[in-house]
Amino acid sequence: MKRQHTIKEIIDTAAFMAKRGEEWQLRSVNSNYELITPSQTLRHLKRKDLTPRELGFIRRVKNYVIKNEIHCKFTEIYMPSDVKYVWVNRQEPNTVMDDVLEIDIDEAYWQTAYLLGVIPEGLYNEGRKENGQISKVARLVALGSLAKKTSLYEFKGNKIVKRKVERMELTENVWYTICKRVSDVMGEAMMAAGKDFLFYWVDGIYMRNTPEAMSRVAKVFTDWGYQWKVRPIQKIEFEVKGFKVYDIGVSEPRPFFYPRKRKRTDHGLDEEYNLHELCNDVLKGRVKHYSEYLKQGTRD
Repeated sequence: MKRQHTIKEIIDTAAFMAKRGEEWQLRSVNSNYELITPSQTLRHLKRKDLTPRELGFIRRVKNYVIKNEIHCKFTEIYMPSDVKYVWVNRQEPNTVMDDVLEIDIDEAYWQTAYLLGVIPEGLYNEGRKENGQISKVARLVALGSLAKKTSLYEFKGNKIVKRKVERMELTENVWYTICKRVSDVMGEAMMAAGKDFLFYWVDGIYMRNTPEAMSRVAKVFTDWGYQWKVRPIQKIEFEVKGFKVYDIGVSEPRPFFYPRKRKRTDHGLDEEYNLHELCNDVLKGRVKHYSEYLKQGTRD
């Protein structure tokens, strides 16, 4: 297995190459990074290793969509900027809320792909978590690969000499349509929760434990054809930069950070904003700043 490198190793190597005035490349594929020099290649992969069965499954999903021209069914074009993955009802710092709960859509993106007709019943059932054969990561990769985007920056010292971007223009709108549907449903659930809404994060909504509001949110999910589950939460602590969710029976909280403002381009939200930041921080010497940013992380 090829060695996995840390972001710090990649940043340090990039800064070293820039300082020496040598040629190097930075490559990004859906937020996975490679730094390429004449003598070595450093890789940082966000996702876990996939099994041979899962890799085959991912290919079959992609091949099905292309062979059956599924993309032709989705004529309304969406951009990443059309999708709201996070929405937070900000609270004053040091606010602590207990008696709260989470309602989340079960296998949200996979269910959505099936409900929209992106995948047939056979592939859908094979990929469901109850079968225990295909992981959540593999399901997301199978759908996300429809919008695979590769960016390559070529440097000489601290100057960018070339930038190349390759996109899956044929099928990327299928993935954005799936994301937009989940986003729209979560927005509707947020409105149904009303004053009891705290925040939603991708496919899970967090709210005060109010039976009436919980019933309204559950109805939204059911009416859209989703399966969902409810989980009580011990407490949520709001801070200046974000908040912490304490699950029952778990000692360490889950940290969340308030959404960051993202730069936009003529084509909407710049999906390679992380890569731009990495390039700029290496060239301007803001290494520590970017390392801290990556430790916090944002939505995946």
